[in-house]
Amino acid sequence: MSDGEKLVPLHIDDESMAAALALMQDWQWLRYNPDHELISASHSLGHIINRLAMEGQANPRDDVLRLLGCGDLFARGDYRWKKFAAGEYYEMEGNNHEIPAIRWRDLHDLLTDEKTRLEGFEGPLEPVRLEKLADGQWPPYIWNHVNSEFSIALCPPETLSHEKGYFEETFSATNIEVYLPDIEGDPDEFVPTDRVTNTDKGGRPPAARWEAAVLELSGRYYLGDFKPNTLADVKRELREFLAKDGVDPADSTIGNHAKPIFDAFLAWEKDAQKPG
Repeated sequence: MSDGEKLVPLHIDDESMAAALALMQDWQWLRYNPDHELISASHSLGHIINRLAMEGQANPRDDVLRLLGCGDLFARGDYRWKKFAAGEYYEMEGNNHEIPAIRWRDLHDLLTDEKTRLEGFEGPLEPVRLEKLADGQWPPYIWNHVNSEFSIALCPPETLSHEKGYFEETFSATNIEVYLPDIEGDPDEFVPTDRVTNTDKGGRPPAARWEAAVLELSGRYYLGDFKPNTLADVKRELREFLAKDGVDPADSTIGNHAKPIFDAFLAWEKDAQKPG
């Protein structure tokens, strides 16, 4: 996609997308937080695609990408974006931030372009040569829905860095959670009863003991019986700890608390490997 090209909005224009959205609308998208407030619930990107496949969708990846690209779904995640254009450098990053629809369209376009090339026996997309944002060749995309992450790298082919219209752009996102916009309905139709009954009569649901959870995981890490390899490992242990109190926060909330814990563990491992 060339810089400045006008995007044509995607629409639900085929039966596959409509069927995927209809299936997802029957899933649970509301839940109570620890303060007994009804909030939107999310599902990880990997869960969404795998569940649609299990429920019979022939091409759930394509369906989900197009629904994200046209706004019938939206997603949040930890992202980093860089761009060089017209002699200027730009950069942004954020945690649990909404991922713009244009990024899903870019990813969908790259996957579609590569599929077309492979069907024509032309081979996969060529690596992207970045001169300003990096020094070397980058894959045009990395798509790992199992771990709920992706990245893209864009640069107009056969264009020199001093020529008009040249640009470089990279975007990556991890810990992606997907939401269904504008959920309405009776809360009792969406929230399991065990989410709201584990309280004293007339009282609020129990609050999440985040500090206690951090101490628990840190102590286990120090003793050597918990060595997470991925952020998902920390999220799972946090959820299991909080479940003992009858607390079940949204995946995005779990992720917000799990990331600094996992980052701290990585820093400790790095320090431990330093000589002397």
